[in-house]
Amino acid sequence: MILYELETTVKSPILYVDMDGVLADFYGPFNQMAGVASWKDASKDTVSQVLKDITTQKDFWINLDVLSDVPSIMLAIKTLFGGEYKILSKALAGDKRVVAQKKQWVQNNLQPQPNEVIIMPATADKGMYAKQADGTANILIDDFGYNIKKWQSAGGIGIQHTNGAVNNTVAKLKAALKQ
Repeated sequence: MILYELETTVKSPILYVDMDGVLADFYGPFNQMAGVASWKDASKDTVSQVLKDITTQKDFWINLDVLSDVPSIMLAIKTLFGGEYKILSKALAGDKRVVAQKKQWVQNNLQPQPNEVIIMPATADKGMYAKQADGTANILIDDFGYNIKKWQSAGGIGIQHTNGAVNNTVAKLKAALKQ
């Protein structure tokens, strides 16, 4: 009688990290352009106008500052994921420079470098990356609650990041890996 040994391998989740509001300081320049303390204080008309103004700026994306939590996030990625992660960001509709500049920003500012930089159209749903083909749930770190909800409803593990609360994000990341 021949016995076959079944090999069971558990796939690891892929870690996706948003850019604006997690790694790059989009909101500082936005708030300054809008004349508000927080983008949440701006009227819809002001938000629309500032976004339109951003599309006309030659070097908006490439010059965004690195947020203060980035060294801790990168250390967690090195420690927990061996430095393996992907960027998952959206482009601003109507901005021809956004994709190239975001990719250059990543190259200039992040260590370790991601395995891939995915810049989706503004109307796309990040949830399409929430699960692997075999059903393994992936992880998304994002500052925007809407993206987290869509990710989770698609079967992924969403971690909402708030700049300045990196310890909370890292704790949630560790907990997600234990699931």
